[in-house]
Amino acid sequence: MGDLITPFIGEKSSMQDDLENLLKLKKFSNVNIIVGNKEFPVHKNILSVRSPVFSAMFEANMRESIENVVEVNDSSPEIMNELLQFIYTDNVNLEVVPIMELLTAADKYQVEGLRVKCLESIMANLSTENFAEVLDIVDR
Repeated sequence: MGDLITPFIGEKSSMQDDLENLLKLKKFSNVNIIVGNKEFPVHKNILSVRSPVFSAMFEANMRESIENVVEVNDSSPEIMNELLQFIYTDNVNLEVVPIMELLTAADKYQVEGLRVKCLESIMANLSTENFAEVLDIVDR
């Protein structure tokens, strides 16, 4: 019985790692998100379980569901990359993108966990210099 377990000792794999690889390798992707000149091959089922907005898009008889293409005109590829990173892994690097734009994307796609992380970071870094901008975001 020990022989069956031995090959797995020392191997590190987690669901987060596996899902991150799925995103990176684009394996079995079935929909493309297009932002500017960047294309993100992704998976409907993962987007659907993590975002009510994507779920509604793919469940309805909408263009995105029929053509398997989601065109995003109000975001940058960098923001979409971080949004997708969070959707797939629950991890995000808040230091590589403008956090207010990422918060806007999290709100738009109703990715609550990312929204909370963005808000926590904003509150932790609240200052007199960014107070007006934060107030504007909260008001929206």
